[in-house]
Amino acid sequence: MNTPRALVTLLSLTATLLGCATEEESADWMGDDESTADEALLATDTEALRAAPFYYEVRGLVTNKCLDIPWGEARAGLPVNQFACHGGPAQRFAFERVGLGNAYRLRNTSSRLCVTPQAAGAGRFTLVQTACGQTTQQQFSLDGQLPPYQLPQSTLRWVQDPAYCVDVPSGVATDGVQLQLYPCHFQSNQVFRLTGGY
Repeated sequence: MNTPRALVTLLSLTATLLGCATEEESADWMGDDESTADEALLATDTEALRAAPFYYEVRGLVTNKCLDIPWGEARAGLPVNQFACHGGPAQRFAFERVGLGNAYRLRNTSSRLCVTPQAAGAGRFTLVQTACGQTTQQQFSLDGQLPPYQLPQSTLRWVQDPAYCVDVPSGVATDGVQLQLYPCHFQSNQVFRLTGGY
């Protein structure tokens, strides 16, 4: 097996595991025709590779609790809350880069839905999960770094209104507390450790 064909095989298997391709599509990519495999490799450009997400656990610095989708249910409108970290898919989020800048949407690996701010009156926003889209409403920038296999700390700043950051209300450590957007103040209840790179 030559090197380009090996890479196409690896990419197709990865796409299948991440739910980006069906088994039939992967089988098509791994056909017996060497020229087809080489063409598929060339078609997999830098942008597509750059967009491949890593999966992270997002742990609050002050509470030591993780962002969590209740039971990992695929139901729009469920709150994005905090819960004792257990490493399950309900607490893993794909940081999917949107565009060329430092903007990401956070897709839960269990529900496949994205973290979305929802207006709650008087300049307040709670976090829920909804179907993923391309609007800035679902985009967050990182004030820290996001390399895989490291333990960076970062605030999550809302792209639609950069004055707001993801916030654990009053730093309360109770399981089930719904996270919110709040004016950025960079105290510990707005700082999160990103661990994983699964």
